[in-house]
Order: sequence, then C-alpha cells, then structure tokens
Amino acid sequence: MKHYSKEELASYKAGTLSEKDSDILEEHLTKCDMCCEMFLSMIYNEEIRQAQSKISLDFPTKVLCKVKKQRKVEPVCKKKVEITRKRNLFMYYIAASIVTFMLMNFGMFNKIANIVPVANATSYRAECSMNIDFPEKIVSGAHEWIQNFEEYK
Repeated sequence: MKHYSKEELASYKAGTLSEKDSDILEEHLTKCDMCCEMFLSMIYNEEIRQAQSKISLDFPTKVLCKVKKQRKVEPVCKKKVEITRKRNLFMYYIAASIVTFMLMNFGMFNKIANIVPVANATSYRAECSMNIDFPEKIVSGAHEWIQNFEEYK
C-alpha cells in the first residue's frame, strides 16, 4: 500500500489537488489508519473552531431525522424479500408438480403399485414355509405344566 507524504496531505487539505487525485486520496484515507492519523494531526484547534462556527446548531437533529427516514425505508426491502421468498416457494411447488406429472405419465406409480402385491405374496409364502407356531407351543407347554402341578399335589 502506498502511503502519502505530509506535503501531499497538506496540498489535499489546502484544496490544491485535482479532483481525481483528491478522490483517490480520500479513498486511501478510509483504508489506511497511518495516513489518516497523519492527516488528522495536521488539523489545528483554530480550524476546528472555525468549522464549528459554520455548522448550524440544529445539525444533529437534522441528521437524526434523515437517519430515521432511511430506517423507515428498510421494511420495504423486507417486503420485497418476502415477495421473493413466496415466488421461490411457488416455483418449488411448480417444479414438484411437474416431476409428479412426468412420473405419472411414464407409469412409475403404476409400476410401484404393481410391485407391492407381488412382494406381499412372496413374504406370505416365505412365512408359510417357515414353521412358526410359537403361540401354540406356549399354550401347550403351559397346559402340561398345570397338569403336572395338579398331579404332584
């Protein structure tokens, strides 16, 4: 980063720099703390008093009013964001409906619906081929135990 000399800052303060150079220097002062400190050290108390006499007494209230007006403008931006969000949500729904319509046209839902009965029949056949009779075994075991208990008495 190029730093400006005291002479260049003094000519800026005096107003002898060209408009282009002044703009470049102003932007540099916003970014460079060292040059900004050097420039601020060149401002004397007498100049500050002269500047204060030129500023009107109601300056702070005018600035605050303008800031409040700018803050009132912000909700309009929020409304635009809400409108954009609603528009995006609407576009998502349109995309989802298009995909659903395409799947219906290609018969994907019918194919899936036809697979379910086949899978159900297959699982029933597998269940029947396995000899699972736990409830019957439990009931018969309990019955035998009760009979043995009664005979033991």
